[in-house]
Amino acid sequence: MTQAFVIISERIMIVIGLTGGVGAGKDEAARVFKKMGAVIINADEVGHRLLEKSTPVYQKIVKLFGLGILNPDGEIDRRKLGKIVFGNRRKLKLLDRIIHPLMEKEFRRKLIEYRNKGVKTVVLNAAVLFEAGWDKLVKRTILITAPEELRIKRLQERGIDRKKAIAIIFSQWSDARRKKKTDFIIENDGSIARLKKRITDLWQVLLQSVVRRFSMFTQAKRLQVLPPYLFAKLDKMKSEAIKKGVDVISFGIGDPDIPTPRHIIKALQKASENSENHRYPSYEGMLSFRQAVAKWHRKRFGVRLNPEDEVLSLIGAKEGIGHIPLAFINPGDVVFVPEPAYPVYRIGTIFAGGMPYMMPLLEENSFLPDFSKIPSKILRRAKMMFINYPNNPTAAIAPKSFLKDTVRFAKKNNIIVCYDNTYSEMTFDGYKAPSILQVPGAKDVCVEYNSLSKTYNMTGWRIAWACGNREIIAGLGKIKTNLDSGVFQAIQEAAVTALSSSQECVKKNLKILQERRDILVSGLKKLGWKVNLPKATFYVWTCPPRVAFALPECLLSVRKQRGARKLSSVQMCEKLLSDCGILATPGVGFGPSGESYLRFALTVDKKRIREAIDRMRRKL
Repeated sequence: MTQAFVIISERIMIVIGLTGGVGAGKDEAARVFKKMGAVIINADEVGHRLLEKSTPVYQKIVKLFGLGILNPDGEIDRRKLGKIVFGNRRKLKLLDRIIHPLMEKEFRRKLIEYRNKGVKTVVLNAAVLFEAGWDKLVKRTILITAPEELRIKRLQERGIDRKKAIAIIFSQWSDARRKKKTDFIIENDGSIARLKKRITDLWQVLLQSVVRRFSMFTQAKRLQVLPPYLFAKLDKMKSEAIKKGVDVISFGIGDPDIPTPRHIIKALQKASENSENHRYPSYEGMLSFRQAVAKWHRKRFGVRLNPEDEVLSLIGAKEGIGHIPLAFINPGDVVFVPEPAYPVYRIGTIFAGGMPYMMPLLEENSFLPDFSKIPSKILRRAKMMFINYPNNPTAAIAPKSFLKDTVRFAKKNNIIVCYDNTYSEMTFDGYKAPSILQVPGAKDVCVEYNSLSKTYNMTGWRIAWACGNREIIAGLGKIKTNLDSGVFQAIQEAAVTALSSSQECVKKNLKILQERRDILVSGLKKLGWKVNLPKATFYVWTCPPRVAFALPECLLSVRKQRGARKLSSVQMCEKLLSDCGILATPGVGFGPSGESYLRFALTVDKKRIREAIDRMRRKL
């Protein structure tokens, strides 16, 4: 197997402490680390060698515990010794007092030896890593845990009766006690494949921590707590598959494949010829652009906006969403963030020092947050809330009654509402998405984001806006004044053309997307996937059938009798890519409540969608 351990420096040796109670599976975990290239120091093996007849400690042990612990050949029988000490804490401490210092001395000798040999990764596998104080020898610690009944069953499979197995387990530290001291925890619930995956994922985290420790330039803590950006990881998966010669059909990132309408491109070309547009633009945006936005809102939603102080241009909605917490959130303030959701809501909150409080979007609640379940002590600290409908990734829509409840809740608790309405124009079957600013009194607490990216297929142009409450707009504007220099004016002029001219291009766009939606949804349903026909966005949020994505029979282990168990959403995507050459987005990448779902973006043509369905039919 190719080594997973990357050489950071010739001087660095990573030492990991691996521990866990008897029957938890730490030895299996150690074998995984060994296959990945690590050198293993097995504490049990070191201890066994110290008990051999030829060692100085032999006589001490025999004198203390008697000749009854010996085999006919005179060697110490570890089973006999175990029967004595595991039922008697005092005698166990006596044994530990004799042997643990000698084991530590041997560990230190081996670590020096391995360092001199240039070994890069060493794993110290020890059940009593914390009890013996050996955690001081390592840089990071990993605890392997497993359900108690599963541990008992594993011991019984080794020929130990249930009563003795329970006694051995209770003679050791509890997992709860170990968890207080460990750095990382891996649950080993019986699947070797899942254990390997969890160890591999954890190794990436460990590697990053080592890189940070020995790097000349250490990243800020706000970056260290962030998970890998979901869409960057999808790009990498896609690139690796293509390098292997896979014909990838990508439903991953929500980036339209349909070109920007021609009349908008021509407006950009003309505006680019004007030398006045070659200079720095204003951070708030050209007045003509803000006026076009205000007119569009009035025509589309019946909402009146003052272009002077209630509209602000953005270098894409992502920029405005990421920046707004900096204007209003102090360290420790709470921000309500839906999940699953666009990752930037949470990331922007973290960058500002705020505390994201996740609001689950569950199917049984129509993927709407339940404000009544927010604890009062959390509510008192809340300053801001992100809401997004039509929703990414679930494609859910919100009734106007929910928007009214949101405004009422926000006004009562003095909370800023940041309403992401960037999919408002991507609607089907006669549905028209509302604006939260249509709710009476919404301007008292709300700002709304919208964008030309999806509506006019202009994702790469980076042009959007925020509008609503003038004080909130001013706060966001102050951040922008100090951090950016506005949108290229030629792009703003082209955006004015997009907003002010005929919207037939939008209707044509929606017709194409609706045809794609219908083909994909129909195909998935025929394959047994759970999917609702979305009325908005260009996403399909779906739950695959249990049979297609069940763990192989050989990996079900002790839960075999419970029937097929689904893979995680990440594993589902990996299986789709490896078996079918299809890239989708794992639901868990948008938040824990997205687990078991996949998101498909309607960014490939009808022929390729049909091909994707056919591949799934034949290969899953």
